[in-house]
This record gives sequence, C-alpha cells and structure tokens, in this order.
Amino acid sequence: MDIQEAQTTEFSIRQDVTASMRYLVCFCVALFLDVFFFAPFSWSNYLVGEPALEKLPIWQKCCKEQACVPEQVKIISREENGMIPVEIEGVRTAVAKQKFSPVPSPHTWVCYYKPNGEIEDDNIRCILYPQQRGMTKSWQTNLSAARTRK
Repeated sequence: MDIQEAQTTEFSIRQDVTASMRYLVCFCVALFLDVFFFAPFSWSNYLVGEPALEKLPIWQKCCKEQACVPEQVKIISREENGMIPVEIEGVRTAVAKQKFSPVPSPHTWVCYYKPNGEIEDDNIRCILYPQQRGMTKSWQTNLSAARTRK
C-alpha cells in the first residue's frame, strides 16, 4: 500500500467516524428534547378537558396518579355503617361514605389505587360525582329517592 492509498483510507475512516458522530449527536439532542419537552407534560396534572374540575384540590389528591376514569355509578340503597352500596359499571360493592365528593363535572369519576384492579372499596380512592345546583350531595339525593321507592 502506498502513501496515497493510506491517506485515502485514513480520510475515508475519518469521514465515517465524523458521520457517525453527527448521527450520535443528533440522536442525543433529539432524545434530550423529547425528555425535556414531552415527558414533563405526561407527568404533570391529569388533564381531561374539564378545567374547573382539574383545578380542584380534590382532583389533584384523587387523580395524582392518573387513575380516575369516568364510570357509571348507581346508588343501590341507603348508607349502612358508613358504607354506601353502589353498582359501578355493573359490579356491586359498598364504598365508604367519606370517599364521595361533589365536583363541577357532568361525569362521575371513580379514582382507583390500582386502575386495573378490583372494583371494591379497598381499591377506590375517591368517587367524584356531578355536583347538584344548591350543593345537595347527589348520594343523599339518590338515597332519598331510594327511600321513597321502598
């Protein structure tokens, strides 16, 4: 191998290393921007398109792990020993009365400790129900209606 071939080979290797370094730098910058700009939004407040609800401390407390889902909740009968018998998405259970809170939302939100876990009191952090005009608690309203039906 003569000197010119050696220089050409060295130049070719340098070009390959430079191109590889360019790709590596671009990848690192893209990764940094992705983590810096997109990840914080997914870790921040749980946004569901209801600003009045999302500003409430109860929403922050109950949904901090993004484990609140809108679900059908039906009061079955009146409170018994601090527990309210309910049906959540067709599953009957009893939930502690203190876990119910009125919120400015057209939906009933069930907030879980383990989102894919059992529908039972131990796994339910909160039930956020639509607040009625005049601040009547909906579970009390539903209980009154259940009493009159019996």
